[in-house]
Amino acid sequence: MRIFTGARTVASAAITAVLAAAGIALVAQPASAAPSASQIRGVNWADSRDNFVCGNLVLTGLWDTDSYSSVYSKSTAIAQGFISTAGANTVRLPVNVDTVASSWWASYQGAIDASLDKGLNVILSQWDQCNSQDGRLDPGWQGMWDKVIAKYGANDRVLFEIMNEPHGYSTSAWLDTAASWISRYSSVPKGRIIVSGPGYNDNAWAVGRDSRFNGTLLSIHHYAFWQSALSYNGWRTQTRERVAEFASRTVFTEFGTFMTTGLNFNDTSSTTNEIAYLRGVTDEMNALGVGSVYWPGLRSGDSYSLTTISGDQRGGSGSSISMRVTNASGLARLQHAWRAGGFGGGGGGGGTSGVALVGAQSGRCLDIPGGATSDGTKATIYDCNGGTNQQYTATSAQELRVLGKCLGVAGASTSAGAAVEISTCTGGAHQKWRINSDGTVAATASGLCLDVASQRTANGSAVDVWTCNGGANQRWSTR
Repeated sequence: MRIFTGARTVASAAITAVLAAAGIALVAQPASAAPSASQIRGVNWADSRDNFVCGNLVLTGLWDTDSYSSVYSKSTAIAQGFISTAGANTVRLPVNVDTVASSWWASYQGAIDASLDKGLNVILSQWDQCNSQDGRLDPGWQGMWDKVIAKYGANDRVLFEIMNEPHGYSTSAWLDTAASWISRYSSVPKGRIIVSGPGYNDNAWAVGRDSRFNGTLLSIHHYAFWQSALSYNGWRTQTRERVAEFASRTVFTEFGTFMTTGLNFNDTSSTTNEIAYLRGVTDEMNALGVGSVYWPGLRSGDSYSLTTISGDQRGGSGSSISMRVTNASGLARLQHAWRAGGFGGGGGGGGTSGVALVGAQSGRCLDIPGGATSDGTKATIYDCNGGTNQQYTATSAQELRVLGKCLGVAGASTSAGAAVEISTCTGGAHQKWRINSDGTVAATASGLCLDVASQRTANGSAVDVWTCNGGANQRWSTR
């Protein structure tokens, strides 16, 4: 998106199918799978100067004097922050001709590699540089993309967005240019190519109705400040119109509003345009099932930023980095757009109707023994019986609730082997989970998987968290 003042002011087939029927979208991806549009819940990570820069793109928290290892270490902490604080499974990163042509490119790859290694999908989008800002691909774009695709073209979790906001082209000229790009990089599967809408990514239908782009993903940008105020229903209608018949292929690669000014996005009666905008847009995204990438997940000095960072340091290791959410109600709306970040339900603490989680190895259900509701009661597996002590409700806060309590990791531990228990819901990181499409359930704080200890299968076997290994004792389906 371009700010005209020159700077921006401004988330197993079985488990998926069953929870989707209940209104829950499970969208995290196994390491080898390319995401579909609807599975993208992302955030933008941006340069504090905005991404329309000449020279090196330097993402917030990094320095362009950092080595690859320093970039990788700090990016690992930031990527984990996106996962832990927001429940994101995708990060969108800028590239430009100058960055890829310079020695900084070797270090910049650390941000991409760390994000991938933390399990995130990565969208690489070409940004217009400051010396042109004409909404056209900059001279040298072929060499840039040649180099980027040579490095990441074989990685199924890297997606390529041909250009951010191609407003310097007429619609027909942009479609021809994008088709030429696809022809040049014919080895890249179309499902990993994102084609921006014309202008400032104005709509999906102009690209979607051109058969040359069958199979590609489609990008839209959508902001309140670009136009006059609308009502809640007006924002919903406009969002739907921009998507048209292409919801299954559409990703909103940018949308956002003020997060640091204290707005309450849970206020259903508010007539404030920014609140009506975010509520309307996220409700319609949820209804359509489109993918979305919030602007920005992290950018220093940006009042739209979903998170802030502390502890970053020049040449640092990332060990001191911490991140926090700037607006909890804004995060709830983003997770609602994502269909609650993989857990379903609307904003706040509500969620979907309960489902049982069945261990793939044992065929037994995740169980709270005897229906006890005392804090500290340890989870086990037991014969599935349909009891309320085996019915888990997923909430927009990434909780798994049972018997009015939250499933969590004992002692807020992030160590392998820590027990899983129920306790009063506090919103703590140790009570947050993400459900992956390979059937695993991961503790958001640690990335460790919900696990039946020692691969036991008997009634009463203990449940803990353990390093994810794909074992049958870590895979769960629903009933």
